[in-house]
Amino acid sequence: MFHTENVVGTVSQSAGKVTGAAVQYGSGPGGKFRRFADGTQECWVTSPEVVTDTLVDSRDISAEGWEWDFPAGFLSTPNVHVTARRWSGAHALSAMNGSGTFGINGCKLLLSTEYEGNSGFLHGYAIGRWY
Repeated sequence: MFHTENVVGTVSQSAGKVTGAAVQYGSGPGGKFRRFADGTQECWVTSPEVVTDTLVDSRDISAEGWEWDFPAGFLSTPNVHVTARRWSGAHALSAMNGSGTFGINGCKLLLSTEYEGNSGFLHGYAIGRWY
């Protein structure tokens, strides 16, 4: 039974049965996270400024990545959503690199702009299961 003393705290379970709080909030170098007693976990982050300096193709598309280590690991690969906020230069797009480092502990977020030398911030959101 949940009451005011144990609704928010460390979420835990044993064999699928809740043994801790209903919801847990935390943060670390990889952003913030929220865990629920039903096994759902959310993580979110805003990257440091990313400057595009790698020309991708002849259409003057430039991209640069930022490695996101989730502040709390997932049981299986989570669903990830990423958006970009342009800081300088032309229009910015964002993407998530599904190859390489994408897994239960992190992924690579990409900033793509019209020209080299543009900059922006990436906002990542991941949702999945912690048990």
